[in-house]
Amino acid sequence: MTLDPQEVGSNERETIRLYALDLDKDAVPAFTAPRQAAANGDHPWPLQRALGAAHLEPEHIEVFTDQDLTGLGLAAYLEEGQGIAHEDLNAEMLDAQQGHFVLVHAAAFGGRAQRLDPQAPLRLLGAYRLAPPQPHIDMAAAEPAPLERALPDDIPPPPHSSRSAALVLGVLAVLLVIVLALLIWR
Repeated sequence: MTLDPQEVGSNERETIRLYALDLDKDAVPAFTAPRQAAANGDHPWPLQRALGAAHLEPEHIEVFTDQDLTGLGLAAYLEEGQGIAHEDLNAEMLDAQQGHFVLVHAAAFGGRAQRLDPQAPLRLLGAYRLAPPQPHIDMAAAEPAPLERALPDDIPPPPHSSRSAALVLGVLAVLLVIVLALLIWR
């Protein structure tokens, strides 16, 4: 199922949208710093306005640069750091990107359905679903140990307990005394 990068569903979970942020590095903090909406509903937060989002929660948004990913690359970060399936990524295109990026997690929309209309300086690079977790099974540990055939000679005899033999002899002695006592008293 394809993810529409502009439509946000009210029950959307485990998705991310990645945008390039085409701004000089000095302008990025002012553009991405969250601000409260005005009483008339205007969005003084430039990032929210550029996304065309009716609702946006800043704690679910990441802003970073290609320099933050040195030695890893954008595609590897999305795959290994965010859990996007390798086959869903255009690694060549992603790794060629430079500058600042904005990663918007589905939770940033607060469970509210809305239509996004991204404008400059944002440029959509992709909308992705997180890959379902894959269980890791260590096949070497999962193989059963070889069974050894038990031979009759291999089975030890049951242990004899001197205590149980003494108990049996004690019970027999008590019974013998009772029988003798009954015979004598008659």
